Order: sequence, then C-alpha cells, then structure tokens
Amino acid sequence: MVDEFTSNMQWVFDILAPIKIAYVRETPYPWITYNIKLLMRRRDEAQIRTKRTNTESRLNYYRDLKYQVVQAISREKSAYFNTHINSNFKNSAILWNHLKRIINIKQKYNHIIPENLNDPTLINTNFLKVPGSSGISLETINFYNSHK
Repeated sequence: MVDEFTSNMQWVFDILAPIKIAYVRETPYPWITYNIKLLMRRRDEAQIRTKRTNTESRLNYYRDLKYQVVQAISREKSAYFNTHINSNFKNSAILWNHLKRIINIKQKYNHIIPENLNDPTLINTNFLKVPGSSGISLETINFYNSHK
C-alpha cells in the first residue's frame, strides 16, 4: 500500500515538476556577433562533413572556414576594444570598470606575508650560506694578482 502510494506520488511529481537539466554558460563575449556565430556554425558543420567523407576538397573548405572564423574574431575583438577604449579615453574609471568586467579580473589579494618570510634575518642567513670554503689562501690571491 505504501509502495503504491509512493510510486503514484513519484509519478505525479514527474508529470508536474519534471527534472530538467540546466546548462550554465559563461557570459558570451560581446565581440562575438551574430555573423561570427553563423560562421562558427558553418565551420562546425564543415568539420563534421570532413570527418564523415574525408575528401581533400572538404578538408580545404573546413580549413578556409576555420581561418575565416579566426580572422573575423580577431577583427571584431580589436574593433570592439578600440571603440570602447577610444570612447572612454577621458574617463578612466568607466574604461577600467568596463575592461575588468570583460576580462574578469579578480583582485582579491592576500597581503599577509607567510610566517617563514616574516623574519628578514632568516632570509639573509639563507643567502649568506654559500657552499664551499670561505678561506682563500694568500698564494691564490697573489697568483691572480700577478696574472691579470
């Protein structure tokens, strides 16, 4: 009886509130325009056709599309940044806020010095411990002075 009730409730929940898979995406780059997305879609379709048929003409077509996509993204990205940098040249606060939002710079720094680096004398003694003997004989000094 309990099993039947549980299965019926599960069925009702599945009908009324089904489990859906949600994909979380990053925010798209603003320089990826609709035309670039179309080029990327054509490139991906050409790659699938190339893998299926594996002919030289399809491979060359895929390579051309791939080159065009890379070039288009490069042009759009540079135009986008040039436009935003030139339009906000006088107002640096807006410029840097915009750049930080686009580039996703995280500026949470921990300015605490680790314990092993807190004492400068310990650091200095570490650098002063040079391997080898520190004693140089007078003969060696005289040899190098006379043979300059």
